[in-house]
Amino acid sequence: MRHFKILIGITTMVFFSACTSLEKMVDRGNYDEAIVKLARKMSGKKNKRTKDIKILETAFAKVTAEDLAYAQRLTESGRESAWDEVYETYHKIDERQELLNPFLPLVSKDGYRAKFRFANVTSLKNEAAKEATVYHYDEAKRLLSIADRGDKRAARKAYDGLVTLEKYTDSYKDSRQLIKDAQFLGTNRVIVKLHNNTFGFMPREVEREIMSLNIKELNTFWTKYYTRDDAGFEFDYVARLDLDQIAISPEREVVNRYVDEAEVKDGWKYVLDKKGNVKKDSLGNDLKVDKFITVVAEVVEIHRTKSAAASGRFGLFHAETKELVDTRPFNVEAHFNDYASTYNGDRRALCDRTRNRLRNRPLAFPSDLVMSMDVAHELKQVMKNEMRRFSI
Repeated sequence: MRHFKILIGITTMVFFSACTSLEKMVDRGNYDEAIVKLARKMSGKKNKRTKDIKILETAFAKVTAEDLAYAQRLTESGRESAWDEVYETYHKIDERQELLNPFLPLVSKDGYRAKFRFANVTSLKNEAAKEATVYHYDEAKRLLSIADRGDKRAARKAYDGLVTLEKYTDSYKDSRQLIKDAQFLGTNRVIVKLHNNTFGFMPREVEREIMSLNIKELNTFWTKYYTRDDAGFEFDYVARLDLDQIAISPEREVVNRYVDEAEVKDGWKYVLDKKGNVKKDSLGNDLKVDKFITVVAEVVEIHRTKSAAASGRFGLFHAETKELVDTRPFNVEAHFNDYASTYNGDRRALCDRTRNRLRNRPLAFPSDLVMSMDVAHELKQVMKNEMRRFSI
């Protein structure tokens, strides 16, 4: 019985705490938070509490009155840029009413019927959408006239406004075309170029490998890269690779010789006594023991290495003024490493390490062209990383 009373006490405390919390939300002006919590609390319940319904009535009435007054003040302000906020305020009123609509009629377990005064904001909302559409269209036209003179920020701002416009209507006048114009005018176009400063001949294959970038991996919404300058429009930036050096090392071959030896079992022999007779075990059988011999193998290891290195600078320039925006040095390497080994002698002499590394023939040294192609491939990745880091 004592435990039951304690449980009733705890439940009562939680019950009054929840009510107090909801009342405090309303007192502090957190109307929507209180409405959402009350809607969740009453959802699916048949026995709804009168006190909860009255708190819901109060929160709904206050927040609706505040929103209507706020929308009215914005409308009377005369600011054309305020129409988005006017629309959002009326939209919020609509959503709140839609949240409560499934509960209606809302009657408590004591028979109390909730009274909600819904606001018909459909025409006001439509009017706000119409005015916001006109505002964004006219503002986009104004910004695009500035963008035509080279202001990409104005073009991007126009684009954002036109996207907002589409929230109100699928298309308005020539807004679809204006979106394309805004995106074109707001996009930075970068031409990627290679300058060979090595004072030496660079095979065409190497140049093609360096410039065979996957441009689509680099493009963003507002930045497009190109490797050909015949696109039919002017570029905003030049991403230039200045290749100062490609060095190919000599072919290096190191031969290492060593000997493996081991004691291995090689048959058996009789155990003899001092007189040279074969010893017997307790059962009269001849005694035998394993016979061991030393085996030897000469191992020949061949190490072959060759490397290529490229160095230079990667810079970003304004296409029109030639002004340097950013530059970073680079050093890239590619390596050829090969190992082979063979032996002469008894295979049984080889240790596990030697046996696992046996390979009869070393690979042929790659040509200088192949090494240059390898370092060019590595250089492409460096270029992509650097271009991603550029802030345009």
